[in-house]
Amino acid sequence: MGLLKGKPGLPEIFRIFTAMLLLAALGGCGGSRSASKSRSPAKAAPAKASFSAAEQKKAYDRGMKFYTQEQYKEARKAWQEAVRMGPSTPIGKQAQDYLRDVEQTIKTLEGIQGK
Repeated sequence: MGLLKGKPGLPEIFRIFTAMLLLAALGGCGGSRSASKSRSPAKAAPAKASFSAAEQKKAYDRGMKFYTQEQYKEARKAWQEAVRMGPSTPIGKQAQDYLRDVEQTIKTLEGIQGK
């Protein structure tokens, strides 16, 4: 809907992002899947012992919720937690991307506000 009329709305972006994340997690992203197979499996194994994928997803989802509510510092904390749980998982990698973006957003807003 919004994609055809111009700039998509936030709920539509979130749906698109969720679909992309699901595809990546299921191996539907051709290039990134082969890259993750070439990495050492020893990196992923210790992380899985200390957290569950469901816990990481919850932390990531909390970050998305805070972000959509413009609570950027809370979003940053949640995504940092998701990365800590497994930086090499698809969710961990996506959280790292969002962390870079939210850091820039926070920095920009603080500059505007004079902090």
